[in-house]
Formats: sequence, C-alpha cells, structure tokens
Amino acid sequence: PRFLRCLSFFCACLATMVPLTTRLAPLLLLLPLLLPATSAGVSSFVPGVPAGLRLRGGSEQPQQVEKHVQTPIQAVPANPCKIFIGNLPRFANATSLTPFLAPYGQVTLDVKMHPKYADSCKGFALATYDTPEEATAALAALSGSFFLGRSLLVKADIGLDPEKIAEKRARREVAIAKAAERATSSAEGGDAGPVPRRRPTMGARDFWPKPSEPGTRVYVGNIRFGTTWQQVRDHLAAAGRVEFGRIIKRELVGEDGMKRWVSRGFAIAQYASAAEANYAVETLSGAPINGRPVYVKPDTPKKFRPKEEGGGDGGGEG
Repeated sequence: PRFLRCLSFFCACLATMVPLTTRLAPLLLLLPLLLPATSAGVSSFVPGVPAGLRLRGGSEQPQQVEKHVQTPIQAVPANPCKIFIGNLPRFANATSLTPFLAPYGQVTLDVKMHPKYADSCKGFALATYDTPEEATAALAALSGSFFLGRSLLVKADIGLDPEKIAEKRARREVAIAKAAERATSSAEGGDAGPVPRRRPTMGARDFWPKPSEPGTRVYVGNIRFGTTWQQVRDHLAAAGRVEFGRIIKRELVGEDGMKRWVSRGFAIAQYASAAEANYAVETLSGAPINGRPVYVKPDTPKKFRPKEEGGGDGGGEG
C-alpha cells in the first residue's frame, strides 16, 4: 500500500540524515515489513482512524448507520393550573420572569432554553400555579402585557394532542421536500419559483401569532407619541382579553448615525375572539389614551385597504 511505501521512504531518510540512528537503520528499514498489509492493520496503526473505516484496497465493508425511530407521543390532558407564556426575548430567564408572575400566586416556572446556545431562551415558558383560580387570574392580567420590550402571548394550557403534532410534522416534511426540490431546480439552472416567506417564530422581533378566528384584530389610531403599549393594552382590556399587540414603529437613523425605533402613531391589537374585537370598536372608539382621543376600527388586511388609508397590517416593530 501507498502508506507503507511512504513510511519506508521516511524511515530510510531518517536513517541517512541522523547520525545517531546509524545502528538502528536496519531495524527501521525492516519496520514496514513487520506491519500487516491490510486496511485493518493500517487503520489500527494510525491513531484516530476507526477500525471499520474502509481504505483504498481494503476488504472490510462500512458499518451501516441505524435510522432514528421517533417514539410515539403520549396524549397529555390540559392542566388548568398551567399557562403558556410566549414571545419571550432570548435573554429572558427564571430570575427575571418569576417576579413578573409571582403577584398572582405561588408559581413553578419552566423556561425553555435553546439547546445550541448557552443562556438563550427559546422564546416561551410554562408556568404552573397551585390552583386554577391563580392561573386564571394570571392569564387575565398578563395576556398581551409588556415585558422586557415585548408583548407577551399568554394562553391557557391545552395539553398534548398526538394527532395535531403528527399533522404539524407532516406539514414540516412537505415544506422540507419542496425546499429540496427548489434547491435541485436552481442548481440545474431551472426556474425554482418564488421562495415562500418563513413565518417568524416566537422571540423574533416581527413575530405575530395566528388569530383564533377571522376578525379578531383592531386598528388603534391617533396615538400620542410617547404612549407605551402597556397603556394601550390596559385601555383595550376594558372590552375583552387582549391576546397580543404592539405599537407599530419605523426605523429612523439620526444625525449621529444611531438607529432608533419611532412610533408611527397607531397600534394593532389582537383579541381572543371576534366578538370582543367588535365590542371594542363599538365602545372604545373616541375614548382618550394618555390625554388624546383615539379611534378604534377593524383591522383591514393591506391588500384590501385603499391606498390613501393608513393602518395596521401587523407589520413593523413595537
């Protein structure tokens, strides 16, 4: 094998260049003959090379890797004492979140951390209270509230449904297969078509949850600059449970070159139901927030909105 010939040549050079190894030259020249000439012998001699590795000219077959088999998911009923807290920033942890939840009862917190990045939150946590009444009070008080620069998505625990998880995995596999087809078509020079926009996940700046039903979002306009989302949320909570929302902002670069997020004067709020959103439009429009009357109307999707009308399509940052 080529390895043995190279080793023999190296030993011969070493024997001729180093005067102290003159007596050991015959042994160094005979060393390659003492090594086995098979691929298993070479792999066992060279450190770091596994014995089952197939080298050029070897006779051993590579080991087959067993496929990972997913374990079946067991159904878990909903826990009335547990709530889900989503859209947490990456630097959130139990130390910062526990005082935020403690006023509503004794709580056991489970913050989901990212497996790849140290001290980085995955964007959600599970909080378990001692009684269902404490969990209900926390859900009503904290839903859509402001925490560490984010609007929180707080929901009651729904347990685990194996059928829904299987459907989600199937959709994910279909999306992965389509992405592989687009990559293959693009590599072959064909038209791969438009790449679908990936929906932002919890913890991202532009995350927005899916509504439970159509008609749950409202547009709140004429907001005074300097008004916080917590003030808007508390005003809208009089009509029902605000599930999520934010003041829409735009990026502005100052004279010093620093980027800042400036309010655009309106907000988007998502209620838990369409009935609550309609009630907010009927009762809260014209009521003042921070000394200025605001108007509340149903949020119109951007593609159906007239060009001259501004408003909330859920974009921006707040």
